[in-house]
Amino acid sequence: MKFVPQADPTLGCEWELQLLREDSLELADGILAFSDELSEYALIKPEFLQCCIEINTPPVETAADLEPALNSVLAHIDAHARPLGLRLAAAGTHPFDRKPAIVTPSERYLRLADERSGAPAIHPVTFATHVHVACRDGDSAIRAMRRIAPCLPALLAIGANSPYWHGIDTGYACFRQRLLSAVWSKPAYALGR
Repeated sequence: MKFVPQADPTLGCEWELQLLREDSLELADGILAFSDELSEYALIKPEFLQCCIEINTPPVETAADLEPALNSVLAHIDAHARPLGLRLAAAGTHPFDRKPAIVTPSERYLRLADERSGAPAIHPVTFATHVHVACRDGDSAIRAMRRIAPCLPALLAIGANSPYWHGIDTGYACFRQRLLSAVWSKPAYALGR
């Protein structure tokens, strides 16, 4: 991956949210209902699977600025989702839904699914939050990584939001990580959905 320097250090957040059916709270393949919003509002994007919607913040200067930026985009999505009978949820996995994942029909995602040889069968339905940190140069990026390294155990603990999978208590606080580890380390691995 090529490093792209930024003149001013900034933060940004990318949040993958679950789209749920209002009546059952099961995952809903509802991203296509947001097609107008996706083309008009650059901070809302489709994800690989149709049951996921991604929101992004614009670049902000401090961590304190992320919350209002996220809330602004979240309120916009929620206002569009409710009339469609959809709700939003944030967690690493859905606790009980078992239906097969459906790939979002965009050229990029269909190509990616084809490259993964049947990705809906092997791609676990998981959701994540990513924080992006822009740095002035490579040395600044290395310094930032060294400063955050001691915080990684606490950050991993905060991300422990997926103890259930297909209605089963997995015994793990973050089963999402185990799913991804199994899938990407063994390309032929199937989850038996």
